[in-house]
Amino acid sequence: MYFRPLSQKQKGGDLAEVLGMVRASNFVAVLGFTFAFASLGASDVQAKCTDDAGPGVDWSDCNVSRHVYQGSNLSGSLFVWSDVSQTDFTSANLANSDLTRAEMTRASFIGADLENAVLHKVQGHRVTFEGVEASFINLHKAELTRAIFTDANLNNGDLSKAELSRADFGGANMIDVDFRLANLSRANFNGADVTGSDFSSTYLRLTVFEGVDLSMTTGLTQEQIEIACGDDATILPEGLHTPAAWPCQ
Repeated sequence: MYFRPLSQKQKGGDLAEVLGMVRASNFVAVLGFTFAFASLGASDVQAKCTDDAGPGVDWSDCNVSRHVYQGSNLSGSLFVWSDVSQTDFTSANLANSDLTRAEMTRASFIGADLENAVLHKVQGHRVTFEGVEASFINLHKAELTRAIFTDANLNNGDLSKAELSRADFGGANMIDVDFRLANLSRANFNGADVTGSDFSSTYLRLTVFEGVDLSMTTGLTQEQIEIACGDDATILPEGLHTPAAWPCQ
């Protein structure tokens, strides 16, 4: 029996068909694996969201809004991308915890321990941090309008590029805080200690510094002082002078 040899074009077509079948089968296999992995990951996330509160708990990507954790020990815990809106963390231990990108509108951290905590890029409105122990806190690029930090300890904190308009820092300890490029418009610093803090390129429109000693701060310019608010008791850094009229008056 005589078999006619295949042409190069025919050989190429057959090879392409075979390779196409292999690629298709591989794609189906990979797609199935990805789906299975995603399903497993989703179930794992849902499972860990039900873990009991305790040190080091991982509640990343979880909705724990409107919960009460007063006095709980949550040190070293993870709340990355979580929703903690309206949750009560009064007097809770959150030292060394990571709340990166958490949503925390109207959450309460009154008297909580947030030392070394990471609140990078968190978002929220009217969050209460009254009396917190939060030295070395990381609030870089946080968006916390009308937040309350009265009587808080924020020494050595990183508040650079943070959106903190209308925040209340009354009576807070804020020694060596990084405020570079932050928006502090209409914020209140009455009674706050800002010794050694850096206000380079900080937006200070109508920011209240009445009775505040700014003499040991860095980065302030006359242009910033001209749009801020002070009084006869406000002490400015060397080289800057009191405006003819403070805007708030």
